[in-house]
This record gives sequence, C-alpha cells and structure tokens, in this order.
Amino acid sequence: MMSRRRLLLPVLAIAAIAAPMPALASAAPPIHVSVANGGCRQAGTEIVCRLDVGFSQVAGAGSYSAEVIAPDGAITDHGAVGAPSTTLWVPYVGAGRYTVRIFAWAPGQSPAGP
Repeated sequence: MMSRRRLLLPVLAIAAIAAPMPALASAAPPIHVSVANGGCRQAGTEIVCRLDVGFSQVAGAGSYSAEVIAPDGAITDHGAVGAPSTTLWVPYVGAGRYTVRIFAWAPGQSPAGP
C-alpha cells in the first residue's frame, strides 16, 4: 500500500488583488480578497498547491472569475468561480508570491465576452 504524504513547501504569503467590474462602471468598488495556503501535494508528475480564497461581492455582479499569477509570471486562468469563496489549485513553480486576482462581471458578461 502506498502512503500519501502531504508536501509542505514554502509558499510566500499570497497577495490578493481585485479587479473592477468591466461592464458595470469604470469606478466599481474594490473587491476585498483573502487567501490562505491550503498546502501542497503531488499530482501526477507535478506539485500543486491549494489556495483557499474568500472575497467580497460586488452589488450587481452576475458572475466572478479568478486567475493566479505565479512567481515566474505564469498565469493560471480558473474561469468562473462561485462567490464568496472558492478553492483554487495551482502548479507549484517555486517559493515566492502567488497573486490571486478576482474579477466581477456584469450579468450577461464573462471573461470571454457575451
């Protein structure tokens, strides 16, 4: 029987950034985002880390999407996510800052457009 080990890798505190709601207003209120490192594990040939994300909702938003920017600049697009919290799995590329960006979208809008 194979034993499963939980990998504890150094992941710097996660930075959180909010983006405005593109179709509702040019000066939409900020989205407050909090991120907790949920640990890392082996997944096939790579290591992935779990990010537990919570964020404030924007009045009038129809949906939300998320992306993570790794320390090496790679962007992982997670597409639509549920509010007010979600779990994101991202490839581990090394210690550093993993930036979570949450986008609010007006009803009928999406990251790919109408």
